[in-house]
Amino acid sequence: MRSGTAVSPFLPPPKRNTMMNVHDLAAEDILDQRPGSRSAHLRAGAAASLPLLASAFPMGLVGGALGVASGLSIGQTTALAALLNSGTAQFLAFKLIQVHAAPAVVICTSLTLSLRMVMYGLSLRAKVRQLSTIWRVVLGFGLIDAVFMVMTVPAHSAYAPRRWRWFYLGVSGAMYGGWILATVIGASLGETIATHLRAGLDFPLVAVFGAMLASTLSSRSAMTACTVAAVAALLTLSWPYHIGLLVSTLVGVAAGAGLDRLICVRKTVTEES
Repeated sequence: MRSGTAVSPFLPPPKRNTMMNVHDLAAEDILDQRPGSRSAHLRAGAAASLPLLASAFPMGLVGGALGVASGLSIGQTTALAALLNSGTAQFLAFKLIQVHAAPAVVICTSLTLSLRMVMYGLSLRAKVRQLSTIWRVVLGFGLIDAVFMVMTVPAHSAYAPRRWRWFYLGVSGAMYGGWILATVIGASLGETIATHLRAGLDFPLVAVFGAMLASTLSSRSAMTACTVAAVAALLTLSWPYHIGLLVSTLVGVAAGAGLDRLICVRKTVTEES
């Protein structure tokens, strides 16, 4: 959960310091073809994910318990978690299922919440441009907030292509496996207390999303998106099948993106004048 001027970690670095030049990268890529190098990179990636996995695991437990509390079976809860691979989308899906929202609303809202992954993917495109379609699909599916954070650390983004992709696979594989395991455990435990959780399901979900929302309100465009979405949600509250939630989300995103674009244009005009 699954935000100055940003500088891409993939821009050419100074030749003196931490980054390697083209010849160094080529040499490292050759060395990375040695037997055992792939497993070593996988293990290194998994190890790098441990701090974030430790914080995500408890949320996976909660997500599993809330899944069965919202009426899903252990298998359905686990399948949904495996398909979405997104804590934020998973929690919201459980909430929408609980209030009997239309399946189309559940799917579209979950996809909308995952739009930021497109931006993450664009930031990493230089690393995956030469990879096969299968590799890009696998790495794309494993792209979540935590994986992006690890892979944009300068020391990791400077890896040679072969090492980078196996390291990435280690990070995403560990996060994915840990989340599914936590979901299964949470769903298994939650089934025994589903009745109690169902009665108080609203509060933990609202609390979780409130905490997520507060952490993202760090810019004017984010606050605008939140405010517009909230107003739109109130205005569409009576719409059937909770489709107003999807509409208000899209309206809020459009408002935030529009303001962000306007700020960028004004900044450009100011710098040129």
